Amino acid sequence: MIAFITSWNQYAVQAFELSALDYVIKPIKEERFLKLAEKIQAEISRKEQLSYAEQVMALYGKQGVESVVRQLPDIPLTERETQVLTLLAQGLTQREIAEDLYLPVSCIKKHLASIYSKLSVNNKISAVQKAREADIL
Repeated sequence: MIAFITSWNQYAVQAFELSALDYVIKPIKEERFLKLAEKIQAEISRKEQLSYAEQVMALYGKQGVESVVRQLPDIPLTERETQVLTLLAQGLTQREIAEDLYLPVSCIKKHLASIYSKLSVNNKISAVQKAREADIL
């Protein structure tokens, strides 16, 4: 889990390409710091829940973990993330998705990093498959 706190704003896109949790520009205001702290806490909670599911899988096998994962709170995707994921599921490339949504490719990469993090996957095929299993798509 990485959060960048820096005075260099030109590296933000690269940070999110590396799956950074956040990128904060100095000087940091208290409100912004609290928002970062909330993101960190939410990510820790999410990882703890997944760790629990992995423990159940070790004890009870795959069927056990699937029932536990279904009981975990849903990790909601934003409306834009759902749009990006839907277009990805249709086979569009990042560039095509960017053109379709009138966004720069760097924004699409940021949305994909967020989607992958929320769905606990590391590629587009797994993201689409998991989203379909969870009735997100």
